[in-house]
Amino acid sequence: MAALRSHAPSARHLHLATHGEFDPTAPDFHSVLLHPGADDDGLLAAWEIAEWNLAGCRLVTLSACETALLAVAPGDNLDGLPMAFLTAGARAVIGTATEIETGLARLFFERLYSVLATGA
Repeated sequence: MAALRSHAPSARHLHLATHGEFDPTAPDFHSVLLHPGADDDGLLAAWEIAEWNLAGCRLVTLSACETALLAVAPGDNLDGLPMAFLTAGARAVIGTATEIETGLARLFFERLYSVLATGA
């Protein structure tokens, strides 16, 4: 996780293929599960991401279950992983609203990146 924290601020595109956890009662703790390291449990929470500087990041893609889910907070504020990445400065976020099968996710992102590579 330390490598992601150190390299993410300089990334133009950020793709996370992992597992997602969404709790509508605590959207700031909406998380992606990365490989656990010796110094952490492998969970990367929305509140942590919101503190990053992703001003140079054009696109974040989240290939994990339920990563596009949002919770509506008082005042019509949206909370969750997509808002955390946008708050950190990313220009766009693509995630999933449901559970997704690994092979289907791979196919979707291969096609997405093929289209983006053409300049579309």
